[in-house]
Amino acid sequence: MPIDEQKLTSLGLIPQDILSHQRKIKRSLANQHKEYIPVIDTCRIENGGIIDPKELANLVKEPSGFVAFVPAAGAASRYFKELRPLEAALESENIDEITSEIDRLLALGAKEWALPESVHHALEQGPDFAFANRQIMIQDINLPKALQPCMATGESFLDLKLAEHQKLKGLEAQVFVTPPGQQQDFQDRVSVDQPPFHFTEQGPELSTIRFKPDGEPLELEDGSYSPVPAGHGTLVKLFPEIKEKFPQGHSIFIRNIDNITGTSATCIDQTAHFLRTHQTVLERIQTIRQAIDVKDRDSYKQAAISLMADMKVRISEDQESFTQTLAPHLQDLFRLQMGLFHFNHQCPEIFGIDDHWELIQYLYQRPVNCLGQVPNLGHDVGGTPLFAEIEGGTATICLEVPHASPDDKANFLGNPKKATHFNPVFVAAELVDDPSIYLSDTTPFWVMAKKNFMMESVVYHETVLYELLGNSIMANAIFPAIPRDLFNPHKTAADTCNHSIDEWLV
Repeated sequence: MPIDEQKLTSLGLIPQDILSHQRKIKRSLANQHKEYIPVIDTCRIENGGIIDPKELANLVKEPSGFVAFVPAAGAASRYFKELRPLEAALESENIDEITSEIDRLLALGAKEWALPESVHHALEQGPDFAFANRQIMIQDINLPKALQPCMATGESFLDLKLAEHQKLKGLEAQVFVTPPGQQQDFQDRVSVDQPPFHFTEQGPELSTIRFKPDGEPLELEDGSYSPVPAGHGTLVKLFPEIKEKFPQGHSIFIRNIDNITGTSATCIDQTAHFLRTHQTVLERIQTIRQAIDVKDRDSYKQAAISLMADMKVRISEDQESFTQTLAPHLQDLFRLQMGLFHFNHQCPEIFGIDDHWELIQYLYQRPVNCLGQVPNLGHDVGGTPLFAEIEGGTATICLEVPHASPDDKANFLGNPKKATHFNPVFVAAELVDDPSIYLSDTTPFWVMAKKNFMMESVVYHETVLYELLGNSIMANAIFPAIPRDLFNPHKTAADTCNHSIDEWLV
C-alpha cells in the first residue's frame, strides 16, 4: 500500500524524504541488508590520507568566523545504563527491588559518580526516600544527557560546553540542537551571553518513520505513522538556518556534548590550530572559486600552487601522468584535488561530468570540511577515514563502524597498525546555502537501523553525518591529526568518578 502523504504532513514530516527513505530501505532489504562499504586501505600520515599538522605552513594567524555546533538532543540511555534497573524498580513501586538496586549501586561506588541530586539523596538516605521521591527520580534520570551532571559538584554537560565556548578562539556564536519541545528548558539553564547562543529543536523535518521488516510503514493503533529521528546526518538541513542566523559565520565547529576538553591553555591552543588549518584551506579555496568564476587562469593556478606548498601536498607518478594529459591551466587545479582532497582521477565518471573544465568547477564548489583525527592508543575501534569502494569507483570516506564488514572491521578498523587514528567528532564544516549536495537519493552514507518497538521488529533510515561531511564525493574533505588531549568522552556515569570542575576549567 502506498505511503499516505497526508499522514506524513500531519506529523510535520517531509513526504519526499520519507519516500526516499522507503526506496532505499526496500533496496537494502532486496539486497539482503548488504550495506557494507568495502575497504581498500585506511588513511594514515604515511600514505598522505591524514595530514600531519606539524608540517603545515602559513596558516591564518587567528581563527575567526566559526559557529560552535553541538548536537545535544541525545538521551542518557548509555550514560545511565547502571541506573536503568533502579528506574525499573521505581516504576514497579517494589520496595524490595528498590532496596536491592540501591545496594548494588553503592557496591559499585556510585556515591562518587556525577548523578542527579535526587539519585544522590536516595543513595545517601536509602530506599524509603527513593520510594517517596520515585517520580522525581524517574524524571531526573530521563533528562537529556546534555542536562545531566558530569561533575560531582552538579555542573552539567551543557554547563561545561558553555564554559569551553567562552574561552575558545574564533567563535562567533554557539548553536545547540535540543530534543523536541525542550528548547526553553535548555535556554532557562544558560547564565552566560557570550558567545551569542541559539537553541534549535530536532523537529519533525529531521525525522523519518518506522517501517516493518518488509519495508512497509508501521501503523499505530489509530492508523498514524510512527516518527523517529533520522540520524545525525539530517542536521545538515540546519546549515542554512545557522548561516542566516549568524551571517558572519563561514563554518561550524562540531563536537559531541559529552567530549569535555576543558579550558587549559594547551587545549585552547590545540583547538585554535585545528580551526586555523580549516580556515586557511577554506580561504584559499574561496580564492580559487572566485578566480574560476571569472576564468582568471593565473590567479587560480598560483592559488593552487601556494596551497599545495603550504599543505605539503604530494602526488604519485600515476597522478602526475594524468595531469600531463590536461590543458596546462587545469593541471595544478587537478594536482590539488588529487593530493589534498583525494579526487580519484581513475574514475571521474563517478561525478557524471565528462568535461574537465566543468568537473573542476563542480569540484571546487563543494564544501570544505575538516575532520580531526586522534591517535589510536592500540585498543580503540571507531570510525576512521579510509579509501573505499563505492558504486562507480572509489572514494575516501570517514567510515562509521556499521558500514564495515566483519572482516574489514577486524583487518582495518580493529588493527591499530592500520587504523592509526579515528574520528572523535572534532569537525569544522563549511556552512552551505543549499544542503542538497549531502541529500542525494543514491548516497551510500546511511544505515538501516534495526530495533524493537512496541514488541515489534522495525527498521528505519538513519543518515550518518560524518560520512556525509567526510567523503571525497560530496566535499573537499581533509583529515588532520589532532592531539589525544582533545578527546575526553564521558560515556558512562562511572567516567565522572574522581573528577572535579577544577581539572577542566582553568
